[in-house]
Amino acid sequence: MQELSQAELVVQKHRGKWAVRQVGYDPSTGKRRVRQVGTFETKKAANAYKDRVALTSLSVVTYPLT
Repeated sequence: MQELSQAELVVQKHRGKWAVRQVGYDPSTGKRRVRQVGTFETKKAANAYKDRVALTSLSVVTYPLT
């Protein structure tokens, strides 16, 4: 199961606007949880926000050169 903090970000249309949502599972109950992160007028703006959030949440992994 995924923790909600490591869930997938998705862009969905909701009531005429575009919403960025975090979809994952609650580790304590095992139930699916959806959390809305932001609402935007255009799909392009929603995707840009999703990409920006995804880039800031990635950890940098370095490998030793041998």
